[in-house]
Amino acid sequence: MRKFLQRQSRFLPYILAFLTASPVLTWAGILVSGGAGGSSSIVIGTTPITGGGDTQILYNSGGLISSEAAFTYDPATNTFTVDNGVFNTGANFGGVAGATNSINIFASNICLEGSGVDAFETCIRVVNPTVGDAIVQIPDFAGAVTRTFAFLEAAQTVTGGLTFSDNSFDFTSSANLTFNSSEHVFRFATINTPDSLQFGLGNLSKSFHIIEAADVVVFDYNNAECLTSACLDPTLIIHSANQDTQEYLSFSHDRRAGEIRAGNSTQLASQISLGGTVALAESATAVFNLMIPSGSGSGAHITYTVDADDGTDFQSRSGQVHVSGVNKAGTETCAVYGIDSVVGVVGSANPIQTQDGSGAGTVSAGTLTYAWTSATTPTNGCQFLLNPVSSLTQTTLKITGVVIKNSGTGFVVWQ
Repeated sequence: MRKFLQRQSRFLPYILAFLTASPVLTWAGILVSGGAGGSSSIVIGTTPITGGGDTQILYNSGGLISSEAAFTYDPATNTFTVDNGVFNTGANFGGVAGATNSINIFASNICLEGSGVDAFETCIRVVNPTVGDAIVQIPDFAGAVTRTFAFLEAAQTVTGGLTFSDNSFDFTSSANLTFNSSEHVFRFATINTPDSLQFGLGNLSKSFHIIEAADVVVFDYNNAECLTSACLDPTLIIHSANQDTQEYLSFSHDRRAGEIRAGNSTQLASQISLGGTVALAESATAVFNLMIPSGSGSGAHITYTVDADDGTDFQSRSGQVHVSGVNKAGTETCAVYGIDSVVGVVGSANPIQTQDGSGAGTVSAGTLTYAWTSATTPTNGCQFLLNPVSSLTQTTLKITGVVIKNSGTGFVVWQ
């Protein structure tokens, strides 16, 4: 038998060549066909077995062997292609679970592992598929704590006080929105009465800037009147459309008065100091300073009310005076002038209560008089003082007013 087979095997190449060359061959119920382009088929009885196109994978389709262009494997690139796939729990792509540059599928998570040292750097986690709650969970760099972002079909509160709904999200009073490692904090605060929305400014700048969107992270506006330092008090700063460090409007409170400052392209031009109050004695008492840098001048006016009472009787006078000063190489010259009632008469220097437009004032009993003076006490500035005298044994003696600085690079400071 061995010799017989050996003798017959020499015909095998001719048989294979014949099968390959013949487009159709039928033998004992087996139909073999070959075609151009590498496609071929075998039919056993009525069951066709097809090889499909190049790289196509064979699969069972209703008891028949089939293939298609969307289901392939290319051995040259180790690439598996399928239009839609369902993968079982525990499937891993690119290596074992947690391996570098891999995708890992778990019971409720799909995790992407990059090149970091901690496993499962980014995970998409389905918390409760029955109600459609989906969470993207991103661990921090140490891998010990997760940062969670929620995307919900209906309004629902996530642990930590953040609620998502259609096209909106809501923070509860217990939630903070923080910037720069909590340097600035945005929060709805219940500690206030009534509850209110708060934005806390950190010590790095202690300011909030409003600028054109196109200028964000493009131009360095400095910090308004605070220059390149942090402001002493929380300050809101609005900039012009120009990229200019001095064209701004700022709002703050310096713990003495509310401050509104406006700059132009060359200097801090104007300032309104609101609601400053100074307790007076029956002697010359400093009310405010007008700071004037060397080699410049400045001017302002103050509108004010002087009040006195003893708990039973009350006295009040409201007036206005103008002040100015210059600073020549550190030597200041200062002046204060009143508003005389006679038209065309120059205002009186160091005015008294009858020269500030207050008229007779209003008193329930007695008299209230005063006089303004100026001094060069502050370095690079002028100080303006009021010396009041009341006929009452006062429990209250004070001045409250608004100072408007008209020009100059200096600024007003209530005492």
